[in-house]
Amino acid sequence: MTPVPKGVIPDPPDYTACIAYLKSTPQKLGERISTLTAAQLKSKCVAKSKELKVLTLNTLITWYWTLAAGKTLGMKANEAEVKRWLEGFSERTFPKKGEYATYLKLTGQTASDMLLRGRVQLIESKIFHRLSALQELLPKGLTAQQRQSAVAKLTQNLPPGKRWAAMTTCREGYVVSACKEYKGSLAPGIPN
Repeated sequence: MTPVPKGVIPDPPDYTACIAYLKSTPQKLGERISTLTAAQLKSKCVAKSKELKVLTLNTLITWYWTLAAGKTLGMKANEAEVKRWLEGFSERTFPKKGEYATYLKLTGQTASDMLLRGRVQLIESKIFHRLSALQELLPKGLTAQQRQSAVAKLTQNLPPGKRWAAMTTCREGYVVSACKEYKGSLAPGIPN
């Protein structure tokens, strides 16, 4: 594992590290950065910063929608399950001593972030297994369209969906398709 190069993550408000990074890596970006002005490079950094905010917000909204879907279905992931998931994840992904701590340091994540991630993945798995079991109960001989319609009825109250987007409030500058303030044409929950 290597640290993320300085400037890859935009550094508002001046974006000096980001601009320096863009100038030093034009071949990796497939662009003619050398012809861009400092203002144009800063504009690229501002756009990247906004893009990262939207991506992060969409991820967090999706995670909390997943937890809400599990709650709607009466599903829980208790602390012991989540800790077991995290131990298994860290052992499989980072077999050498100290790699997990290095990963957290390099990514800026915390143990709490990883526990949330684990809780979400456990609930996703439980939802998937519940839906698979319900699909097995559908009558044999249904057409693909009838099967799809039946599954849609089973999942209509689960996020993502219009009902959930209508309850998700986002601050100005952070509005994504999952927010009730969103006025675009994407379906709720689709990153924009």
